[in-house]
Amino acid sequence: MQEQLNLPELKLKHEMLSRILQIKEAVISTLALLQNELETVLTSHDWKVIEFAVDVLKLFLEITNEISAEKNVTLSKVIPFVKIVRKKIRGHAVLHKENVPKEVINMVQKLGDQIESRFEKIEDNELACQATILDPRFKKYGFYSEYKHKAAYEYLQKRASAIKLKSDTVEVTRENTSEIKQSLGSTIWEEFDLEVNSLTALQNPIAAGIIEVEKYCNEPLLPRTENPLNWWKERSKIYPRLFELVKKRLSLMATSVPCERIFSRAGLTVTQRRSALKPKKVQEIMFLNYNL
Repeated sequence: MQEQLNLPELKLKHEMLSRILQIKEAVISTLALLQNELETVLTSHDWKVIEFAVDVLKLFLEITNEISAEKNVTLSKVIPFVKIVRKKIRGHAVLHKENVPKEVINMVQKLGDQIESRFEKIEDNELACQATILDPRFKKYGFYSEYKHKAAYEYLQKRASAIKLKSDTVEVTRENTSEIKQSLGSTIWEEFDLEVNSLTALQNPIAAGIIEVEKYCNEPLLPRTENPLNWWKERSKIYPRLFELVKKRLSLMATSVPCERIFSRAGLTVTQRRSALKPKKVQEIMFLNYNL
């Protein structure tokens, strides 16, 4: 219908139902004029169902808009959003109100069932879990399951400990050099010093990674409206190993919407009149179009 009328696609049921409510008087008047030609007529019960449905679906509209953003960190919000939706749907106000249409109650219950089935294993997703913990606005409080958070926390410690920094090599080299100089005058400790130095070189990065994660998680939460990337930029020297992980995790997008927008703009850029454009020139135009 939208294509036939050359109108933009309604991607959300909330948009469609909200629009119907906005033009309710016009819809009623039109249906009254065409009642002899139409078999379906919206009753007062139908309007009541629409009003309640809009209220229920508003939550999903807000989440969709935020998770599809281009200039914000999005992957770290997935697990907190699932946690919020689970609680909101299961304890939605319409389930406790009187005179709520049974269609709306059924809709809320089915939405809850779908959320559980579709996102049942979201906290098993390694990338999403690490992104949530590494977002200073959420950390462990973004998780629905304490057990899943603990498992993700331990795995994050392993990942942080496995990261090797240039400074680690420099420090170990300096320590070895100074200790070798001290032991030059004595051959008694030579073998012992070599063994200790090798153990120290292996243990330091592991201990440093664990300490970084613990220290970071004990810091106060960042206000939800603040930018976590700025927070990490200021603390890149304090948590060098975690900062390397942050660059790989918080940069991931939760949806393909931003990519689809780029392809849409590319389609508008490369038209029949511009079919002779070279790929490099198209990239330059797209870069300017996307960043201006």
